[in-house]
Amino acid sequence: MTFSQIQGNAEVVRALAGMVDAGRVPNALLFQDEDGGQAMEICLAFVQYLYCRSRATGDSCGICPQCNKTGKLIHPDVHFIFPTASSMLSVQFSRQFRELVLKNPRFTEDELAAAL
Repeated sequence: MTFSQIQGNAEVVRALAGMVDAGRVPNALLFQDEDGGQAMEICLAFVQYLYCRSRATGDSCGICPQCNKTGKLIHPDVHFIFPTASSMLSVQFSRQFRELVLKNPRFTEDELAAAL
């Protein structure tokens, strides 16, 4: 996903691209939106722009190996984490997840399921 594919939210897109261009990306960002919003799309476009090796004019190239990997959600540095049990509180999930990562930052899906 590229920034040019995002409908609207131009101010957010400019701010995110500006962070990358200035080399001032914070160590954590929270993307939040209502159901059906563009938060996930903006997040994916941002990650692709961040890793793109041929970015120009405020957007990723969409064709380099880094763009291809992030576009297919297979980039080795991009991970998605979701709780597995709907009854689990986020505090409980965070604690168990933190313990797992501190024990072994390269855990498998089976290890994640067992820990939660």
